[in-house]
Amino acid sequence: IALLHDIEDKRWYWLFVCAGVWLPLNCLSTRNPVLLRQLLTNFDALFSITNCLVAFVCIGASFRFDERAATLLLVLFPYFVMAGAMGDATMSDNEFKLRASALGFAGLVFTSVLFMDLGHLFKDTESPVLAWGTSGLWVTTADAITNTTSTGDAPWNVTRHTYVRSVGVTRLAFMIAYIFTLFVGSITKPDECSILKNSARRTVGGAQFSLDKATTPSGAEKEAVEAERGEGDTGTIEETNQAQAECEFDELKLNEAREKAIENLREEEEVVVLMPAKEFVIAHGPKRTVLYWLCGDAERTEKINDYLEGVKALLANLSAASVLLSILGMLEVVPYELTWFMILALPDPLRKLFKLNAHAVSLVLHELD
Repeated sequence: IALLHDIEDKRWYWLFVCAGVWLPLNCLSTRNPVLLRQLLTNFDALFSITNCLVAFVCIGASFRFDERAATLLLVLFPYFVMAGAMGDATMSDNEFKLRASALGFAGLVFTSVLFMDLGHLFKDTESPVLAWGTSGLWVTTADAITNTTSTGDAPWNVTRHTYVRSVGVTRLAFMIAYIFTLFVGSITKPDECSILKNSARRTVGGAQFSLDKATTPSGAEKEAVEAERGEGDTGTIEETNQAQAECEFDELKLNEAREKAIENLREEEEVVVLMPAKEFVIAHGPKRTVLYWLCGDAERTEKINDYLEGVKALLANLSAASVLLSILGMLEVVPYELTWFMILALPDPLRKLFKLNAHAVSLVLHELD
């Protein structure tokens, strides 16, 4: 609400910073350092954190990096990192159960910032523009570009403009979409991690945890998330589905160091066990590929895939060359019409798509859903 009003003394915004900075710090106090290091090597977490940082830096640039930018970079950014990207590392059982509320609040705040920026509702702002071209790199504003009169530069002088606020809006939209997926997942699968769910299961147990159990602790979900391809056509899809449904985890086994660490814990302390997923086998062969699913002819499928594999080096080089030429065309370094060469990059992705296992693709799409 304060961002929508023209407050002359911007030092009032430090009240928000001083009051709000404790929220991410409180979240940080419950995070496990080992899980934090693991999450900081995860692409999903790093991509979302980078999107958030770039978005707030770009919006802060429109505030000329005054105290209003501090509210974004010192409060909202660390809060998103702790509640969203690093939420799986919490040791607080209550926080893990209530993460849907935290994600919903974050999504509401960031969506409001997005709409206010798109609607130009922020007061006392400017639209910085990054100009670059044959004359170098410099920073200007949208108003300065509008008021600039063309002086008939030589045709080889090229200048391009990147609107910083547009970059921030795009990154912010990606971040909101990511928060929405985490929010839905926290409601539909409240016992699963948000980012680590594809490589681990989160099992929390206090004094009830025992190494003497022959199976995994009660409540642990049995989930198969990795597929291992066989060399030949080893069964029908129906048989594979049945095998997947019967997949069960083996006996819980820990090494000696981990056992001693658990034995020394007190009854009120909790244990978080990260366990690898169970692998399963799916049928593979010419009749299991995407191309066979499209054309229905096994002999033709095998011939086409074999031919494309024989020329894959040529297709890869052709794809790289066409992408480079198209980028130069869009920058008008070469004639703009040459961007149509981008169509030559299509055969190589199609080659990769045609040889994929149709069942594996369906499992991946099911996970995305």
